[in-house]
Amino acid sequence: MKMRIDKQIKETFQKYMEKANISINQKIGSFNITIGCIVSPKCTEFDEKSEKLIGSWGKTYHLGKIIGVEFSRYHLSRCPNQIKDTVGHEVAHVAAFLYDQHWGHGKPWKKWMRKFGLKPDIFGYFPVYK
Repeated sequence: MKMRIDKQIKETFQKYMEKANISINQKIGSFNITIGCIVSPKCTEFDEKSEKLIGSWGKTYHLGKIIGVEFSRYHLSRCPNQIKDTVGHEVAHVAAFLYDQHWGHGKPWKKWMRKFGLKPDIFGYFPVYK
């Protein structure tokens, strides 16, 4: 099951990257950006409002010349029908950053979500498993 979910996530990631015309090693001006896809047992992030670690289905982060995209095997294996939306959501962040120099859920991110044929929702409508 683990290998099948990981493969499905990575194949979906590649599909959206191709749709956005983004390669794993992307040249932006004089910079080479490396984009990585990670499938973690659980994906967590720090919520500044509650000051707690919270579970996440996916997240995208930018560290210098690296853009990391992380997905939660834990959540996505329990609800595999959400892989397409979750992966598309995160790749839209990558595309909005690379093409529009925008980070977040603003108009450029929504534009990419629509280009991918997805609803530009910030949060999905699926359960969070504890």
